Amino acid sequence: MISKIKIKEYGILKDTELECKKFNLIFGYNGSGKTTLTRIFKEISENNINSDKYTIEYPDNEDLYIKVYSGKYYLNENFQQNIDPISFNLGKENIELKNRLKELSTSFKKNKDNIDKFKSDLDNANKEYEKIHKYISRNVVKDLHLKTQEFTWNKSEKLYLSNDTPKKLCNDKFHELSKEFININDIHSINKINLLDINIYYQLLKEIESTINKKFDKIDFNDNIFKEFLDHFEKKENDIFKKWVRDGIDTDIFENKKCPFCFRPLDKLYDCFVKYFNEDIKNTISLLNNYKEKINKLSDDINNLYKNIDVAKFYVDERDSIEISISNMLIEIQSLQLNVILDLLDRKINDVYENVTYSIPDFVEKLQSINMIIEDINLKIDNHNKVVSNTEKLKEQYIIDITMHYIFFEKDKLDRLQSDKTNYTNLINECINNNNILEEMKEIESQINNIQIPIDEFNTNLHNFLGRKDISIKFDDTSKEYKIMREKDDIKNYISEGEKTAICIVHFLVSLKDNKYNRSKENCIVVIDDPISSLDSNYLYNLYSFLHANLQDVEQLFIITHHFYFFRRVYNWFSNIRDKDYKRVKPSIKEIKRDNYKFLSKIDKINEYFENYESEYQYLYSELQKFKDLIKNKPKLEYEEIILLPNMCRRIFESILSFLDPFDKHDRRVFELFNSISDVNVKEKLLYIYRYTNTESHHQAFDLYDIYQKNTDEAVKLIDAMFAIIDEISENQLNSYNRHLNKQDKN
Repeated sequence: MISKIKIKEYGILKDTELECKKFNLIFGYNGSGKTTLTRIFKEISENNINSDKYTIEYPDNEDLYIKVYSGKYYLNENFQQNIDPISFNLGKENIELKNRLKELSTSFKKNKDNIDKFKSDLDNANKEYEKIHKYISRNVVKDLHLKTQEFTWNKSEKLYLSNDTPKKLCNDKFHELSKEFININDIHSINKINLLDINIYYQLLKEIESTINKKFDKIDFNDNIFKEFLDHFEKKENDIFKKWVRDGIDTDIFENKKCPFCFRPLDKLYDCFVKYFNEDIKNTISLLNNYKEKINKLSDDINNLYKNIDVAKFYVDERDSIEISISNMLIEIQSLQLNVILDLLDRKINDVYENVTYSIPDFVEKLQSINMIIEDINLKIDNHNKVVSNTEKLKEQYIIDITMHYIFFEKDKLDRLQSDKTNYTNLINECINNNNILEEMKEIESQINNIQIPIDEFNTNLHNFLGRKDISIKFDDTSKEYKIMREKDDIKNYISEGEKTAICIVHFLVSLKDNKYNRSKENCIVVIDDPISSLDSNYLYNLYSFLHANLQDVEQLFIITHHFYFFRRVYNWFSNIRDKDYKRVKPSIKEIKRDNYKFLSKIDKINEYFENYESEYQYLYSELQKFKDLIKNKPKLEYEEIILLPNMCRRIFESILSFLDPFDKHDRRVFELFNSISDVNVKEKLLYIYRYTNTESHHQAFDLYDIYQKNTDEAVKLIDAMFAIIDEISENQLNSYNRHLNKQDKN
């Protein structure tokens, strides 16, 4: 709890102090320094405790938790009405988050739009960039008679991105390169020919020689063969076949020398039987067939040696030599007489008993001759490929030169497009990197949800404050905003100024409990500055009752006001507060007074009229009387003496009109009073007061010096007019009450 505030110099307040109690009431007219004092509390609430302009005294171990309600300032900070007339944001922190969320949402949309735009621009730049390179590649393909896949636009791009400088070719040079490229482009490298593996072939021929020369003795025809045949088939589990074989034997079918099954002569079937029942002959025939396949393959391989050589692939001056080598190879191949070996194999397969004689001729020597021819051809191929290799490098250079020729004419466009591509890519990456905006938006939405006020508690307090239940608020989870809910459909969907004030005051009181920092209302220092305005005066009694019901148990309470009626209500409240032992708790009742001779104010004890009288009019009348007495002794008033006069006269004039007819509006009251006055001079004074109090009393403090310069000579006239009207109202006030009573009787 704050025990004292010493103010060195802060705004209009200078060299003054405020002795603080648990309950503190400060009165001050507009311009006296109320707002200045509130700003000090505001700074303290923001932990600006150490200042060269003021000092505060409080227990060292105490953490000051201060909440300040500053009338319209609080409303402006904590209430933000949206486009929807019944939709609003509530709470300074909430409003700041919503404003930040709105900024981020705008930035996010702008960022997304920028990304889409930059991507579109990048896509257009890429298309134009690719279009130019495709144009270059098509020309290169056309000029050099290449296939489309041999030179794509990517190769043009690669050359452009290299460090080489593109050069323009003169027409003669361009055509010379193109023609030479076409001439050499048909010549390609040639694969070498594999040598024959002589050892493998020699081994094969040795095996063939051994098998062909193998001899078999022919067996005489007799019943033993058939006995063997029958024994073989006896092992079969076919009963019908067994019976048929036995019946054939019993019928002595062999006497006619025919097969009992096919009835062909047995001597014709002899070889077949022997081959079937003689395993050695079977294996020999199988080997011979295998050798036959290998010789056929050898024949194909050797013949393909010269068939796969394309003479046209060689340079012209090499072709004759290659053709001679091929002819020599063909002669050697033919001398191998592989067909003779195949014939011998067929003879042996058809008649294994035939004595066939075969010896390997100079076969190896012939194969070696073929290999020598192959080596000679491969040597020519090596020489050819070396030339081709050099030609490939030359062709590559020709392609580069022709391509660079075309790039030369397109370089400026390509440079611009390449720069645009880089810029757009960087801008897109920058925008993407800024996309943490979305994360911050989600975090803010989460924070908004977390700082929602307790709706049920809020609506209960709002109903108590307004004295009715036809209006409530709810939180919209979608828009993250509060909305007004009314019971009657015929009520217009808007928020009045009085409702805004009520909502803000209730919000202030509900927010005294700070869950974020685990603070309760009981350890909160509350400062209420001027909760009454001309816009919400209808709520005056409700406001007083509401504050009285909700602020009794705070740690410390400061109420600052310029409204006399409200001051008296709070004064009576504070004067009758008792502690738990029913002892009176003495409050601090102060007034902020402007010095009559200096442009400054001090905090002083309350004027006795405020304590002794229920009416502000009594106090103002006494002050006006002091001005009147002052003028008698000092006709020319100083600036410091006149500065509060316009506002004082306005308050007296409003009180006079209220006394005159409390049942009508301000301007109507003036009109009625004007018509009731018969004295022309008094009428003029009334109009003068009306003009003066409605123009000069509402200026801000920094305009008062100009007011003084213009109106200081009229002060005497104003005071004289005020007392003239005061003298006039007695009879008019009585008549006004009588008229009102007559209207009620008629109704």
